[in-house]
Amino acid sequence: MHQVPESFINWFRLSAPYIRKHREATFVIALPGEAVEHPNFINLVHDLAMLQSLGAKLVIVQGARIQITRALEKAGVEAPIESGIRVSSADAMPHIISASNGTRTELESAMSAGLVDSPMYQLNLKTLSGNFIYAKPLGVRNGVDYQYTGLVRQIDSKAILAALDTGAAVICNTLGYSSTGEVFNLSLNECTLSIATALKADKVIGFMSEETLTPMLKSSEVRPKLAHAFGNANMEEAGLADALAEAVDQGIERSHLVSYEQNGALLKELFTHDGSGLLISKVDSAVLRPATASDVGSILELIQPMQDAGALVQRTRELLEEQIENFLVMEIDGTAVGCAALHRLDETASEIACVAVQPEFQGRGYAQKLLDHQIKKAREQGTQKLFVLSTQATHWFIERGFIETNADALPNARRAQYNSQRKPKVLIKELSA
Repeated sequence: MHQVPESFINWFRLSAPYIRKHREATFVIALPGEAVEHPNFINLVHDLAMLQSLGAKLVIVQGARIQITRALEKAGVEAPIESGIRVSSADAMPHIISASNGTRTELESAMSAGLVDSPMYQLNLKTLSGNFIYAKPLGVRNGVDYQYTGLVRQIDSKAILAALDTGAAVICNTLGYSSTGEVFNLSLNECTLSIATALKADKVIGFMSEETLTPMLKSSEVRPKLAHAFGNANMEEAGLADALAEAVDQGIERSHLVSYEQNGALLKELFTHDGSGLLISKVDSAVLRPATASDVGSILELIQPMQDAGALVQRTRELLEEQIENFLVMEIDGTAVGCAALHRLDETASEIACVAVQPEFQGRGYAQKLLDHQIKKAREQGTQKLFVLSTQATHWFIERGFIETNADALPNARRAQYNSQRKPKVLIKELSA
C-alpha cells in the first residue's frame, strides 16, 4: 500500500484551523501583470482555485502594467510615466484597454481549465467581471495633465457581493468607467485598496516579485513609499506594501504580501503558522491565555522534545491535568505554540516551570512574554521569592534577573523533591510587592 508522507499528514492536520477560518471569508487579491507572465503562474492559479474550493470568496484585481507598456511600445505610442504614474492620452487608451482586457482574459482562461490530473479537474470554477469601478480623471498635477489616467470615484460593492454570492470569483481589471461613458486607466494599488475597504474584506493579499519582497522581509519598514528604497524600479509593485498597510489602517484585519514566483507561497502563507511572506496587522496574532483541560495534549507535544533532551523533568498527562490551572499558553490561530507554569510553593515562594516554545517560533520573544506574565501573576499572589530549576537554560534566566543559588534555599517541601541525580541548577529572583 502506498504510504503517505508523515509530513503531509501533520501539515494537513495543522491546516485545519485555517481552513475553518477562511471559509466564507472575502479575500481581495492584487495580481500584477508580471505574475501572469511568470512560469509559476499556472501553479498560482491552481492555488487560487483551491482556496475558493475551500469556501473562500475571491476578488482578484488584475494589473497589466507590463502588458500595457509592451503594447504601447509596439504601437509606437508615447505614454510617459511622471512621478510613477502613466500619462494616458487619447491615443494610448485603445492600447491600454486592449492590453488590460487581454490580460484579464488570460487569467479567466487559466481559471477555466479543468484537465484531468490537475487541481482544477471538475472544479468548474466560474469567474465574473464587469464595470464595478467608477472613476474620475486624475487631472493636472505639478503641471502634468494625466488625461485619461484616473482615480477611483466609487466601488459598486453591492454588485460585487452579489456576484460572489453566486459562487464565482470576481475579476476586476484596472479600468474605471465614468457616468459620461469615458474609460480611465487606474492604479492596481488604488483599485485594490478601494475594493477591499468598500467590501470590508477579511484579508487583502498582494503578489509581488522576490526582488521586491525579499528586502521587505528583512526590513522593519512596511511602508516603502518609494521603490528605490528596496532596489526595484517598479514603483507600483513596491508601493503595493503601502496600499496594503493603508488597508489595515482602514479596518482590514490582516494584509499579506506574497511572492508570485515561489511555488505554493500563497498556501504556505494562509495555511501554516510560519507563512511565506509579509503579514501586515495592527494586532499580534499571538494570544496569551490561561490553559484549559483541552490544552493538555498540546502542552505534552510542546514539552516532549525538551523532556527527551533532559531540559525538562518528565511530566505525565495525569500530572498536567492536575496542574493545568497553573499553566499559560501562547496561542497562534488556535494552536498552542508555547507554555509556562507557575507553581505556588508556600505563602511567599513560587516556582516558574515548564517554559517551552515550539522551535519554529523561538526568537520572537514569546518565551519572554510567558515569563513576564507569570512573574506579574506571582507578584499579585504575594510571592517574594521566585525559583527556577533548570539544567540547560540557566543563562537565559540569569540574563532576566535570576541569581544562581543552591537547593538549600528552596522551601522545605520543594527541597525534599529535589532530584539530586538530575542536578538542576537552582535560581532565585527576589520580587518586590
